[in-house]
Amino acid sequence: MLPSTVPSAPPAVLVTATLAGGKSQVVASFFEFVANNVALPAGDYQIMTRRQHLVTLRNVDLDETVTTRVTNVALDSVAVENRLVFRHDEDHNALHQVILAGDFHGHDLTHGKAGPELPSH
Repeated sequence: MLPSTVPSAPPAVLVTATLAGGKSQVVASFFEFVANNVALPAGDYQIMTRRQHLVTLRNVDLDETVTTRVTNVALDSVAVENRLVFRHDEDHNALHQVILAGDFHGHDLTHGKAGPELPSH
């Protein structure tokens, strides 16, 4: 399992965590973060894509899940690694994008009526 980066950045700076390879797609987050307006503790998370526009994160230690709506956004090339992309907003880290190795698209989390918050890369 590869460690995530602990953010100490000013607001609106992106921080990424790298998912471990293999079928389980588990990420270790050493910091709390928010997804779908739910505060999640540091820990190991399994990432599951459900249908075309849903992503579920499951804390493997607490067996708690959160599912969030996503918008698929085309990438310039195929993703070579699994990544979670966070943005530091005021006093918390918000999950903004899930990218899975082998995909030609990223999964932008939908935040309210404004839709996805990150442009395609």
